Amino acid sequence: MVLEDVSRMERLLTGVREISRIDSGTADGEGVSAWLPPGRLEQAVENLVDNAAGFSPPGGVVGISVGKDAGWAVLRVSDDGPGILREHRDRIYDRFFSFRPNEKKGAHAGLGLSIVKAIAESHGGSVAVLDPQRGGACFEVRFPIGKT
Repeated sequence: MVLEDVSRMERLLTGVREISRIDSGTADGEGVSAWLPPGRLEQAVENLVDNAAGFSPPGGVVGISVGKDAGWAVLRVSDDGPGILREHRDRIYDRFFSFRPNEKKGAHAGLGLSIVKAIAESHGGSVAVLDPQRGGACFEVRFPIGKT
């Protein structure tokens, strides 16, 4: 149990340190811009895909699409999971919030979506939850194109 707790604390501290660096603008050596430094887009995608895979049932599908919409690069990640309860929609980006009733408490740090939001917003973008017609959850991240 002690080793599990130490491992969980390490994950929490790493996540908090990363969010703090993004919030302060020191993670990339610059403040808000339209350009994503190497690794930031990958980190956002990895967090969204990991989240989607964690909520999808065995054999479920995690969908990823990338497109362009009126000056925005648009990334969507969807899953076949249970979706997001309405009462949690305002909290899902809160640091340390995790609602996974069928999993062991503390198994997830509740920082993945917070990091995605911090990356998007610190580079002039946004993240939102869409209502997929087929169920599950769908996250849309937008980053500005061609702005310097």
